[in-house]
Amino acid sequence: MKYIGTLKLETITKMNMNTIEDHKLLFKAVVGSRSYGTNGPNSDTDYKGIFLANKNCVLGLDPIEQICPNKDETYYELGRYLNLLCSANPTMLELLYSPEDCILETSDEYNTLRALRQHFLTKKCYNSFAGYAHAQIQKAKGLNKKMNWENEMIVRKSPSEFCWMPTGENNGSVKYSDYIKSPKVNQSHHALSKVDHMTDCYYLYDVGRYTGGIFSEDMIRVSPNIQKGLEPISLLYFNSKEYSKHCKDYVSYQTWLKERNTQRYVDVEGHGQKIDGKNLMHCRRLIDTAFEIVRDRTISVKRPNVQELLDIRYGKVCLEDIIEKSEEDLEKLKEEFDNSSLPNKVDRKMVNDILISIREENLKL
Repeated sequence: MKYIGTLKLETITKMNMNTIEDHKLLFKAVVGSRSYGTNGPNSDTDYKGIFLANKNCVLGLDPIEQICPNKDETYYELGRYLNLLCSANPTMLELLYSPEDCILETSDEYNTLRALRQHFLTKKCYNSFAGYAHAQIQKAKGLNKKMNWENEMIVRKSPSEFCWMPTGENNGSVKYSDYIKSPKVNQSHHALSKVDHMTDCYYLYDVGRYTGGIFSEDMIRVSPNIQKGLEPISLLYFNSKEYSKHCKDYVSYQTWLKERNTQRYVDVEGHGQKIDGKNLMHCRRLIDTAFEIVRDRTISVKRPNVQELLDIRYGKVCLEDIIEKSEEDLEKLKEEFDNSSLPNKVDRKMVNDILISIREENLKL
């Protein structure tokens, strides 16, 4: 056996523990849609759990916070879990209220926490539950915009769509892209010169010969060789800010189009809209759960309104109706949390004492 200083090499090797089997598992449960009752035929089965790190990890230089054996499983070290509980993390709170038929592994340590679970319901739950729901509403609004772009078959527009010429009649103007549709207009003969002291304003000329037009690589091209004495045919204004915004929106749309998970988007019946049904379903679920916390001092992980949630998930409810009701409920929630008798925050001394007690008992410190 080799030694490094006073430590056996075998001991050092064992200190690098990153599998759940190397630690004490305190709790494991099925989570997500299968625990909420909103799962469908293609839903994954996800698991979350709590573990107590072994003595080497607790005392050594490399404390461990969580272990993810695969994409469907996550285990939180007890200290990390309790810290997240103190911040009113919705997922961590749901573990304390896991339905009995979803619990796969349990322990005396977990049952101790479960018996005290009401102490973790505080006014902080408004920010964690309602805050996440609000974020989903904002995403839904942005998503609806992008889906509307898709319905319109958005294409990259030319700068000519953002150039305008005065008509001289009733203070009117005409888009350059419409002006050049006239058979009498030869846009390849057009040239531009800048108007002094007027940003994005140009004199437009017909020079009577081929110039290639007034655009180069999607940008305005100013000609240096315009015949002296030639009268401009019009002024031309290029709305560069709107064109720049359009280009950014187009790139954003193309990026979103490549990265989106199309299976999550469902058509809203009779409304010509598409929504991320899964996110909006969770938005409604979190709002309902927040009402339970402030009114009943509990959390029902298995949702009583499963059909309503599934209707949202599969696009059977108008997007505007979902958003309007959710925003109204968020205002009610804020008022109810502000006026409730819930504590402002978790008693961290109580939680710290529990953690120390469990560690001392298990690790024989």
